[in-house]
Amino acid sequence: MDTRTTQYLFAAAIFFFIGWAILSGVSDHDMFFDRLYGAGEVFLVYLFWRKYRFSTLQLGLIGAAIFLHQIKLYGNTYFGVEFDTYMHVVATFAIACLLASVIAQSLKPQHHHWLLRAFIVFTATVGIATTVEPIEYLGYATLGEGDGILLYGAGDGGWRDTAEDIAANMAGSLAALVFMFSTEKFKLR
Repeated sequence: MDTRTTQYLFAAAIFFFIGWAILSGVSDHDMFFDRLYGAGEVFLVYLFWRKYRFSTLQLGLIGAAIFLHQIKLYGNTYFGVEFDTYMHVVATFAIACLLASVIAQSLKPQHHHWLLRAFIVFTATVGIATTVEPIEYLGYATLGEGDGILLYGAGDGGWRDTAEDIAANMAGSLAALVFMFSTEKFKLR
């Protein structure tokens, strides 16, 4: 995909999330912040996509993860697994794919073993993804019940939920590493 088309798609995604946030402020105010946060996430990826040459697949994965978070399926169960678990796996898979590009371009392969780079990607991904947990607790402790990342609602639920979220983060990161290693497209070896 050419640069101009990609820039238009980024702008469209940012305006989409901002517009969705404004509409949410009227009808579903709990999700207002989350959708503005989604626009911010898209903008953050935009700032780095050229420097690290993120692929169309990587951009699609991160876009899907951001969108999935916004569609309010928390509390639902699919094939015996809560949607929140799927969300964490998809998000960490996408984050790991982006971080793998950043790490691969930041560390010279001849100076660092592929296993070290995979370990860095895994731990950084789990660390980034797990920052959501204190934010969820902050919402629980201060803002009360509702939907969205800052409020306590479906998909949130104490220590067990936190442990399941972290386990899903680890699974998503490992799945991404296996995918990238097996395809060799991301040159982790």
